[in-house]
Amino acid sequence: DKTLVAAFTDTGAGETIAISTDKGRTWKYLAENPVIPKRKEEGRDPKLIWYDPGQHWVIAVYTKISGKDSIEFYSSKDLKKWNKTSHIEGYYE
Repeated sequence: DKTLVAAFTDTGAGETIAISTDKGRTWKYLAENPVIPKRKEEGRDPKLIWYDPGQHWVIAVYTKISGKDSIEFYSSKDLKKWNKTSHIEGYYE
């Protein structure tokens, strides 16, 4: 079955993933949520993509690092365990 995936910021918790197997009629939160816990500096507005050449998911999250607007990048093979791979400063949402 085809599955829809949604990534969003759950205020106070962090970056969250929900899935739907019925064309978006109902959604189920992953038990591992938040998959990227809220950091000391706020994160929000995730952008989730599938990176086919590497066969993994990538999520970009706006945040502030040392007071500077930044985007953090994370990768995951299973949408449940995420590893920070890099960040770039000077970008706002």
